[in-house]
Amino acid sequence: MRCTPSYIPNEGAKYEEVVKNLQMLYRKRADSKGWVYLVYRTDLYLAEPSQ
Repeated sequence: MRCTPSYIPNEGAKYEEVVKNLQMLYRKRADSKGWVYLVYRTDLYLAEPSQ
């Protein structure tokens, strides 16, 4: 399982790296209309409430 933070740096080398990687990913995955689809799986576990 992979955990990632829900933020990106505002500036600096790490910001530039994130932007470069996102641009590369967009060029690789965008369809003919420029859309990129995010497909993901969610695991849900249900249990009986405790009394």
